[in-house]
Amino acid sequence: MPVGCGIWPAIWTVSKDGSWPAKGELDLIEGVNMFTHNSMSAHTKEGFIMNPHGFTSKFMLESKKKNNCGVEATDNQGCGLRDSRSDSYGVPFNNAGGGVFVLDWQDHAIWMNFYPRDSIPDHIKNGTPTASAPWRKRPRAYFKDVAGQKTGEYFKEHVLVINTNLCGKWPEGVWSTDTSYAGQNVTCATMTGTDSCSNFILNSGSKLGEAYWAINSIQIYKK
Repeated sequence: MPVGCGIWPAIWTVSKDGSWPAKGELDLIEGVNMFTHNSMSAHTKEGFIMNPHGFTSKFMLESKKKNNCGVEATDNQGCGLRDSRSDSYGVPFNNAGGGVFVLDWQDHAIWMNFYPRDSIPDHIKNGTPTASAPWRKRPRAYFKDVAGQKTGEYFKEHVLVINTNLCGKWPEGVWSTDTSYAGQNVTCATMTGTDSCSNFILNSGSKLGEAYWAINSIQIYKK
């Protein structure tokens, strides 16, 4: 995956007609700069409160609204989760040979999971995922409305998006701040010797050699 100070890559889904947040957003892979922990999140219109249990990741927000996926209540952040694995994103992810990310979208819940290269289950390698998917037992993320509303009420007509931003609100906002919580122990300001993301990107394009995706396959299964 793309890596480097000022880099903001993501693989996510959103409505093809641009109705946001009315038709929701799901972020399967996302991070910035030199993070090593992947972020997963859901963004919705008001009303989707996710079950705060049933997954191995940690909430990104500390407030009482941490499991409120509505963008108005969370200043556009939705309900975000940070993977506890330090090789789920960035340099450690790449050094380990990558891995497999899973998005399992059902009527009553949405699961997200990650398998490092050396731990990919045979049923995924063979292209034969089962109905009793084992990734549902200990998922990285689990988006299920506490009131039992169907996912289709908040996530509709999505397409897959793969993109890489240069700078932007998130990487710029944490350029000079402590982000050790996400696995980056030295700020990009210190690493690059520049005072802002934009200055670095505009003047150091030759240092962005690792800012690219290398994707072996994307497989979609439907019942």
